[in-house]
Amino acid sequence: MAKPATDASARSPKTIRPKTIHPKTIRSQAIRPQLPAIGRWWLLGLLGLGAIGGGLWGIQTWVLGRSTTVLDQARQATRMGQLKDLAAARRDLTQQIQWLQWMPTWPGLGGSAAQAQLPFLQAQAAQLDRALKLAQSFKTAETAAMDAALLVQNPPHPPVVWRNARDKWQQAITALEAAPQDGPEAIALQGKLATYRNNRAAIEQQLAVAVQAVEFNDRGVQELNAGRYREAIGWFQQAIAQNAKLAESHLGQGIAWMNLQEYRSALGALDRVVVANDKLVEGYLYRGQLRYEFGDAAGAVADLDQAIALDAQRADAYLARGVIHFDRQQPNQARSDLQQAATWFEKQRDFAAVSQAQILLAQLPAAPDAEPAANDSEPVATSESESDPEVEIEVDVDRRRTTRTSRSSRMRSAWNRVRSSIGRRGRR
Repeated sequence: MAKPATDASARSPKTIRPKTIHPKTIRSQAIRPQLPAIGRWWLLGLLGLGAIGGGLWGIQTWVLGRSTTVLDQARQATRMGQLKDLAAARRDLTQQIQWLQWMPTWPGLGGSAAQAQLPFLQAQAAQLDRALKLAQSFKTAETAAMDAALLVQNPPHPPVVWRNARDKWQQAITALEAAPQDGPEAIALQGKLATYRNNRAAIEQQLAVAVQAVEFNDRGVQELNAGRYREAIGWFQQAIAQNAKLAESHLGQGIAWMNLQEYRSALGALDRVVVANDKLVEGYLYRGQLRYEFGDAAGAVADLDQAIALDAQRADAYLARGVIHFDRQQPNQARSDLQQAATWFEKQRDFAAVSQAQILLAQLPAAPDAEPAANDSEPVATSESESDPEVEIEVDVDRRRTTRTSRSSRMRSAWNRVRSSIGRRGRR
């Protein structure tokens, strides 16, 4: 059954209830000001400017108050004259002047007070600069003078040392000449300058003597190479008279005396070489050779050990020591030295010397897996009749030389090779 149609007019009307508003809400809405957005930004800007202004005022107040402290420190450093304090005071004073110059001149921010302080600070900076330059000049001069004095201790010296000392004294003089020449320090400054100039002049004289010694030595080398041995000894002696520590001149005399077969004089000269310069390899090489000729094998080996310690690539030192070990029947030590000699001679492309070392190596017995150490430490004790019936030992009492009158030809050739190899190096 269908529902009867309902008439809209017959329905009861909907009740409309009024909205209830709390009294507190009405009061708060009544008293809250409604600022436009642009007003809010202006307010924030004013607050920010106020904060910045307050900060600037505080900073400038602190900067202005710092000027007195900085001035006092600068004056004290100027009076004391200490380089470290002067440099620190100059750094602080420069910074203070920059801060005052950067200070804005806005009303109420102390700009006028900053401008009033600047002349005093700048005047003090000028005084501080003068004191700092003076202290730096004295410090540089004193350091150079000390270096020069240390260089020339225990004379005589070669020319290069005197030149370095002269240059150091010149540095000291230049530093003092660059210092302010007026003021209360002028007298002390001029006194130091006079002393330093006198010291430089004395060094110039020593340099001239050292240069002359080198010239005499060079003339001696020319005579030595020409085979005029006595003339060479004379020139070397003049060089030694100028510079007793000129090891090259003592060495030249030793070589000349050896060529004149004046072996005692040669040994004395070679002893002086080692005293004058204990780093000169040739001194040990020649003395080792001469000691062996005199029969002092232990001394000869000690000298050759030192030569190799100074120059581990010195082939002729290995060859000489290898020959000595060969002659003393110490095959292991001889083999090691002769192999080293052959290696270094080959690198130097001295193939004749390589061949000589290889000839001696071929005469050594084959190396066993483990040879008793006694074989290398001492020569094998044999009688002359058992070892070589033709060998005769001659002792020259006057020259203290012990020589074998009949060695094997190869042994003699090897030792002559040692002598010629060392001799070529020494006469260069």
